[in-house]
Amino acid sequence: MLVLTTVATEEHAAALAHGMVGAGLAECVQMSAVRSVYQWKGAVCDEPEWRLAIKTTGAEYAKLEQYIRTNPTYATPEIVQLSIVLAALHSGTHFTVVPPPSAKLCRRTI
Repeated sequence: MLVLTTVATEEHAAALAHGMVGAGLAECVQMSAVRSVYQWKGAVCDEPEWRLAIKTTGAEYAKLEQYIRTNPTYATPEIVQLSIVLAALHSGTHFTVVPPPSAKLCRRTI
């Protein structure tokens, strides 16, 4: 699965990434600078942030989420969990996730 979160600084992003990979909670963490426009407490904010794209497994997700929540930049950290249908990892490991029959998949060809 892929988990996305954002933090305020590059230093915090690097510390989280090293901590998650070092603790075995993530296979890989990619960090990128982004600019986010969002609403917070009735005001529209426009801020630079760092997005972490975290590759992990379902077995590690709960521990990973707890790690992010106990090391936040923000009062309410955003944590987005995305399921991966098919992936080939750097380690050479391949895995396939089969969605439940009730899942509705959208496929778009560009």
